[in-house]
Amino acid sequence: MLLKLFITDWRAWVMVQAGFEFEFGHNVEVDEIKNIIKSNFPEYKIFTVNPNSGTYRRIYTKYFNFKWDASVNVCRCKYNQREISTPVFIGEKEILLNFKKIFDILKSLDAKTNRSCSLHINVSFTDDEETRKINLGKLYAYVNELEILKLFKRTSNQYSIPCMTHRQCKNLIKKSINNDDLIKKITAEIVYKNEQHHAAIAIDKKKNGKLYIIEFRFIGGDYINDFNSANNVLTKVIKGMYYSISKNNKSDSESIIEKFKAYYGNNSIIYN
Repeated sequence: MLLKLFITDWRAWVMVQAGFEFEFGHNVEVDEIKNIIKSNFPEYKIFTVNPNSGTYRRIYTKYFNFKWDASVNVCRCKYNQREISTPVFIGEKEILLNFKKIFDILKSLDAKTNRSCSLHINVSFTDDEETRKINLGKLYAYVNELEILKLFKRTSNQYSIPCMTHRQCKNLIKKSINNDDLIKKITAEIVYKNEQHHAAIAIDKKKNGKLYIIEFRFIGGDYINDFNSANNVLTKVIKGMYYSISKNNKSDSESIIEKFKAYYGNNSIIYN
């Protein structure tokens, strides 16, 4: 009971926050989309953003951005290169509720998605200091990026390259001395890969080098027709964020790592 109360109290002051980037194509007019968003989210403004304005990082904005995206190409749509980025939503309940609401809006407008599209989840904590405490190795072990990338058929997408291959995970497990050593090695690999390419789990830092956003880029393809899978991934990301900063008892921590080892370990199939 005391543990349950502690977790409840802890989450009351350390809250996850998230913003989204939905890529899609559509045939309805832009003003119609903007009007529907305004009617469903009257507390937020919506702007049409100049594609050359450089407004890439938007997790802390207080409005919707509607813009053109050159990486998107949805055939047979009048407007085939669109993206909506959302305001930041605070707390699990608000994040999940608004995620579904935006999905429903896009479905009602017959939005189209294909393999060129993705749905980015930008997350952090309301307390910057807690965001900087995120243990990337624990987060990676909890979320299991390769499983999600395979689900959405994005293992070879140039904008969501896995931080590690199945073989690399397997080798790290084999070479690690213990669970703590494994987590440290996973973290080092993620940091290195983020400096090389568009990682599926992207680390975003301020100019002072401190972590302030993690961008999950592994949902994509025809995601608009698979809300349940996308919602399950979002839920997993939220839980993984809390797990990454928690001081779990040893058994809890080991259970996550053991699942990671079972998926990538000696008896698993290698996916390059």
